[in-house]
Amino acid sequence: MSKTCSRLRAGTPTQACLNRHSGVQARLRAGTPTQACLNRHSGVQARLRISLWILCVPVILSFSPLSAGAQSEDPIRVADNAVVTRGDFIRAAVRALDLDTEDVSEELLPYQRVPNALLPYIRVAHENGALSIFGGDLLLAQGMSRGEALQVAVILGDLSQEGELQGSFKDVRAGSAVEKAVAIAMEKHWMEPLRENMFGVNRMLLGADANLLLRKMRGDQEPEQEGGDAETMQTPTIKVTFTRSTRPLPKSEILETLWQIVNEEYIYEDKINQDEAAYSAAEAIMKSLNDPYSTFMRPVQSRSFQSQIQGRLSGIGAQVEYKDGYLIIVSPLRGSPAEEAGLKPGDIVLSVDGFNIVDIGFLEAVEHVRGPDGSKAKLMIRRDGLEFEVEVTRALITVPEVEITWQGEVAIV
Repeated sequence: MSKTCSRLRAGTPTQACLNRHSGVQARLRAGTPTQACLNRHSGVQARLRISLWILCVPVILSFSPLSAGAQSEDPIRVADNAVVTRGDFIRAAVRALDLDTEDVSEELLPYQRVPNALLPYIRVAHENGALSIFGGDLLLAQGMSRGEALQVAVILGDLSQEGELQGSFKDVRAGSAVEKAVAIAMEKHWMEPLRENMFGVNRMLLGADANLLLRKMRGDQEPEQEGGDAETMQTPTIKVTFTRSTRPLPKSEILETLWQIVNEEYIYEDKINQDEAAYSAAEAIMKSLNDPYSTFMRPVQSRSFQSQIQGRLSGIGAQVEYKDGYLIIVSPLRGSPAEEAGLKPGDIVLSVDGFNIVDIGFLEAVEHVRGPDGSKAKLMIRRDGLEFEVEVTRALITVPEVEITWQGEVAIV
């Protein structure tokens, strides 16, 4: 005899026990006791079957170059097509160069909001002069550009006197620090230009490029590959669209039976969210793979990801952060609809067109603020304890890609 028991909670304790031998018995407690018995011998028809076809979405499979002789871990654990944050890259660069994080000055750093986990790496980078390109606010949760990454790598590696750029790129200013960094990167095969006349210094640094750069910095040898030079071989990326699988979902009877019990016996029917249940199941399946290169994106996540890659979005043009369930204006972009409407740093956005966005989640809140080009948004703003309404006309926002990523706590809406 074997039992599978799970506890369901919503306001008051709820318990469901599945007994394979005697059938299925469920006892749900919510105010007054309720009992339901489901007998397998009489046949149990689940009203909603969760099957593998919900995962028929594009999945990126990436094959990263490995160090010779063994499969070494990537310096940064991030998907090949994911944006790398400034904080993650600085920490990984200090580690890749094996710089001492113990014997550093304990003096107060001239930067805002440095997490304790990053503090020793930021101190090392600061002492080496690698952070001057960021100004007074490092914005460590923001994405790192390719040009910024190369400048940090060159300074930390003490290579600033090396390199002379052969040719020119229209996005690299002659005589600038980034030109020197690009020259060194090309000589050492750290990074390749996007096009013949465009290096891509303002493009976001993605996981594949970051890991290749960091492996080169720490001296890893690329494995010899048949049919090509290991130094010039590009990391292959295959995009595969899966069709519906005929293989059943493992342990599907557990999910089906549990879902049936919830739908039939759960007292708070209005709290059952079928979309959330399906998305959570899909996320759990992908998470069980323990593979950083396989993921499930909800629709809102997918749209945000596409916006940050394309560098264009339609919204009010403000940098925001999400704290304690509130969407807060960090800074309106210069010349943006947000600036024209008089929004200021510290303003709290409570609702959009009458829809309350407090405590709905970062991505959902951002999605409500954004909208079609030319559309109007009525924002309920809280400033210095006072609440008032502001009407903003959304517009197409084009900003340097380093500013549009919502990595960590900061986003552009």
